[in-house]
Amino acid sequence: MDRRTFIVSASAATLPARLLRTSAAFESATFHFGSHSVHAATQQAEDGHTTGQNPRNAMIKLLLTSSGVSNKTIHNALVELLSKPISDCRALFIPTGMYAFPRDAAAAWQAFSGKAGGPLCDLGWKSLGVLELTSLPSLDRKDWVPMVEEADALLVWGGDPVYLSHWMRQSGLTSLLPSLRREVVYVGVSAGSMAASTTFAETYTSPPSGSRDVLTSETVVFSSPHGAIDRLLVTAHGAGMTNFALIPHLDNEKHPDASLANAQQWAAKLSVPVYAIDDQTAIKVIDGNVEIVSEGHWKLFDPVRRES
Repeated sequence: MDRRTFIVSASAATLPARLLRTSAAFESATFHFGSHSVHAATQQAEDGHTTGQNPRNAMIKLLLTSSGVSNKTIHNALVELLSKPISDCRALFIPTGMYAFPRDAAAAWQAFSGKAGGPLCDLGWKSLGVLELTSLPSLDRKDWVPMVEEADALLVWGGDPVYLSHWMRQSGLTSLLPSLRREVVYVGVSAGSMAASTTFAETYTSPPSGSRDVLTSETVVFSSPHGAIDRLLVTAHGAGMTNFALIPHLDNEKHPDASLANAQQWAAKLSVPVYAIDDQTAIKVIDGNVEIVSEGHWKLFDPVRRES
């Protein structure tokens, strides 16, 4: 396959209901490369502004991935966000999202040891620590807040985004994020990327365990190559760092509910713009401005177009 790099920029803060448009309320251009079709949002705000206010809990820099730093293009985007070599940066790894699934806590070791799907912990950081959110409420803030404040990157692993969001709030991390240095980069993987949103949706094969703060819950039927599949779809509040939601693992055969057709059905449950991205795509956010960094394919589902 001839795989080429594709990058497109947009404004995160102006996406929701600000009626971004070229000739219509929201117009998408289609780009083809290899066997993929990429839908890039081209936009112009009605009032002439290119950015708006960030969400209340916004960090300045985010790199939201589906499967980690899975290619050179995403790697370059991370280095650009850090503004210095990775070997000069201190990182904290947050594995908490994995604990909500039976026996999946062991998967955190895969990220530590470099055996995960996409590189993250094994990128050659100057130092790498662990920030376990479930332990933080039992600690004095002076014992962990300075460690977060000194970090150059927060590496937020996947798992269950509802569980992860709950512990981001309970631990005090969510409220701490807006006060961090402008240079700090939030790097999300799968659920870690989903949890950055103000509101997101997630699907489950069976009712999840553990602490849950869901907004809605319903059973949906998706299509798959092997027939219809039932999923429990829930919506929940995230950390409030972006005004868009994200669906990872687009068209990954291990995630049949995230096929392009199913992602559209999934996104329709939310009233915010939703990016569905594959494992070779990331979303880079700097001060509210969105840039899609991809060697794969992705799709933006916009609520204005969904309602028309």
